[in-house]
Amino acid sequence: MPNKIALLEEAEKRVLRDVKTPLKSHMVKIPRKFLETKDIDSLKNKNGKTWDISTISFTNLEKEKPICVLVHGWGAGKGIYVQSFDDLASVYQVHAIDLLGWGRSSRPCYKYGDDPSKAQRWWVESLEAWRVAMGIEKFTLVGHSMGGFVAASYALKYKQHLDKLVLVSPIGLQGFQTPDFSISFTQSILISSVWSLTPQRIVSMLPRKRTISYLSRQRVDLLEAFPYTDRTIMHYFYFLAVQSPISGEAAFKRLGTPFKGWHLPLKDELHKLGDLPVVLMYGEDDWMDPSFAVYELKEKILPNAKVYILPDSGHHLYAERWMEFNEIVINGEKAFPSCWIREFNPAIDPLKKRVFSVA
Repeated sequence: MPNKIALLEEAEKRVLRDVKTPLKSHMVKIPRKFLETKDIDSLKNKNGKTWDISTISFTNLEKEKPICVLVHGWGAGKGIYVQSFDDLASVYQVHAIDLLGWGRSSRPCYKYGDDPSKAQRWWVESLEAWRVAMGIEKFTLVGHSMGGFVAASYALKYKQHLDKLVLVSPIGLQGFQTPDFSISFTQSILISSVWSLTPQRIVSMLPRKRTISYLSRQRVDLLEAFPYTDRTIMHYFYFLAVQSPISGEAAFKRLGTPFKGWHLPLKDELHKLGDLPVVLMYGEDDWMDPSFAVYELKEKILPNAKVYILPDSGHHLYAERWMEFNEIVINGEKAFPSCWIREFNPAIDPLKKRVFSVA
């Protein structure tokens, strides 16, 4: 019987089956000591220990085309961009990756304690090690949700390697605060225990067929957001969830807690992006609150940033707004005005909560 890794590989192939642009799926090796060294020569040493970053690269890599790198969010993988691959590959040399600890990439035991800055650095430096291994000098970086936080964090340290930064429903720019309420010691222990029990771990404990069937009934909107008449996308998310060991999830938990909220809001650093072209996208009914991007980031921090609210969209990549997404990534602007910022007052226009991946 195939193991979980093989089943995820097969599920990913099914997701990619209708992509027309020639592509290759490969593992890019980075040094295990990527936090300490960027020495790519260490990869040539047969005894050098490495991690794998699972990568899709489109093989129509015309040298004159700019490079675009796609980074997924929490609980997801590179396949979520499937409806953008052909359009983007017509303009860019496209690469999509599974972040370290997620998807089909290596899942090393996270051993850097509770310091959130180390979890942030773990992903930033592994992404930089991937860039070095790929021999890429400059590129457009697209990050969704948690991947938006990783992409923005990368840009703050390695802006010199970016042509443009695109953040799709990013978490962690402003951060979030938890409600101020009093709880008992016993309640705090219970909440902490539940927090440590990730959704991935819960799903992995349940029967596969019944779980996929249940999720398919509950998440009809997710099924309809992708171009399949069967449960292809649900199988993909299921096998993403049940991989082990839990690695990316362990690192992510260092970035926020039920009691202290988001530990590393980036808002006080974003001015350092300066003249780097920055594009932000949100769905109209997004789980991520776009008001910070609209009223603070664009008005006070990065006035040249482009901010788009896509109408009739939920958590963006799970809504049927792929045409607009592709156009914005490629062109930076859309001709029709409905894609530009719609005026709204967050105080009287609350956001509807429709979300599969919260980060």
